Order: sequence, then structure tokens, then C-alpha cells
Amino acid sequence: MHRGFSSRKLVFAVLGTLLLAIALAGCASSREPVTADEFIAAAEGLSFEISKTSTDEYEHLAESGVASSLTASRSTASVVFNTCVDEDSARFVFDVFSNGVEELFASPRSERIDNRLTWNFHERRSPTALTIAIRVDNTVLGASAETAEDVAAVDALIVAIGY
Repeated sequence: MHRGFSSRKLVFAVLGTLLLAIALAGCASSREPVTADEFIAAAEGLSFEISKTSTDEYEHLAESGVASSLTASRSTASVVFNTCVDEDSARFVFDVFSNGVEELFASPRSERIDNRLTWNFHERRSPTALTIAIRVDNTVLGASAETAEDVAAVDALIVAIGY
């Protein structure tokens, strides 16, 4: 009888260790940044129109550490994709975008905030509106949409680039 009790403890210990390992693996998940060309291809594939913002024309972009800035637009949807000179600059730009998420969408139906070592995520949404800020390494994406169709298009673009 003593032996069965020890076996049971061992089984629970092994199961507990496996569950902990699975949970920690989920916490350590990482995302890979996409290039501007990959963003353009994904956005154009979903019928977004692409425009490039010159960092020479807008000094505040260069001062913030933005190396390149693209905007994908469609109806009420706008998705800004910035590549920054380094992760510190990207964190700063993410914070600016994240503050915009809160200002643009005062009373969301849902809000999700997730901060990891190499990426950050802040989203507010309802069935017909969305504002979102995502940082992956040295890239930052900020998006908003005001119709259910455009919310779905923005969601599809985010999935397409793996953010």
C-alpha cells in the first residue's frame, strides 16, 4: 500500500512538471518581425492601398527613431507599419501608439494588453471598431478600423504577417 501511494505521488509530480513546462513554453513564445516588403505584399493581397511616409518630410518620425513608415489604407481602415532603428525606439513608438489606442477608443467592449520581452500588444475592440498597437522587435504596427468589414480586414492582415 505504501508503494502505491509513492507511485501516485510520482505520477502527479510528472504531470505537474509537464503542465508547468507547457505553461512556461506559452509564456516564452516569440514573434518574428516582418520586413516592409512582406508587409506590403500581405496588405496588397488583402486589397489595401499602400503609401510611404517620408521620414525626411516628417522630422518627428526620424527624431523618434523611425527608419521607414508605411500606411496601408482601405475604406475606414488604416494600418501604419514602422521599422525603427532599434528596439528602444520601437518601444517609444509603441507607447505613443498605445496611448492613441486608449484615446481613440474610450469605451471598448474588450481590451487586451500583453507585454513580452520582444513584443508588446495593446488592443481595444467592439464588433464594428478596432484600435490596436503591436511591437515586434524593432517594428511597430498601429491600426484602426470603424466597420465590421474593415475590422475583419485588419485582423486578416495581422494574421497574414504573423503579428
